[in-house]
Amino acid sequence: MATSTNNEYEVTKPQQQRAIETTNRILEAAYDIVAFDGYQALTTNSVAERAGVNIRSVYRYFEDKNDIILHLAQKERDTRALAFGEKFRDLVGEKNIESWVQDTLQIALNIRMADPRANSLYKILRAIPEFAEFTRQADAELAEGLGRAIRLRFPSISVKKSHYAARICYDLAQSFINSSETASGKIDGYFIETARAATLYLLTIEDSK
Repeated sequence: MATSTNNEYEVTKPQQQRAIETTNRILEAAYDIVAFDGYQALTTNSVAERAGVNIRSVYRYFEDKNDIILHLAQKERDTRALAFGEKFRDLVGEKNIESWVQDTLQIALNIRMADPRANSLYKILRAIPEFAEFTRQADAELAEGLGRAIRLRFPSISVKKSHYAARICYDLAQSFINSSETASGKIDGYFIETARAATLYLLTIEDSK
């Protein structure tokens, strides 16, 4: 079924296995270009060449290079939503807050480190205005999910306070993950400091119930 058009090409959503495999090849090729050659080297032609497909195949499933980037970003977004959604639910009955914070932070680090190309993708999403709204929404979704988990874990606090607490903890984690791109041997130290700061903050919520 057609979703939009690009010049003479009609953009469609892949349905059959062969089409899905083609879109995956295109996405992987684009990911490689972004990671190893930079965003400026990313064009629909360069993607088609690296993926080994006709340019028509690229335009059949993607409007332009930014659409490809957004599809890559959506895959990362879905991965995070699935992993953190499960972990946020665990907070409700968690007795050891420190252990939960460390486990959650480790999940965030594992997701980022699972594919070295992810650092390049996130740099693009943060730096280019066209992707600002997508990035804002993705961050807001995770922060809102954490806020709900905090409110269920500490039911006596207000909605406003749970949102504020979630934003602080999320920003701490995000700062750590972003710094891990260049932290090298200092990651362990940053991890401990970030986990301690988030734990202490959540414990103050518990104490003030």
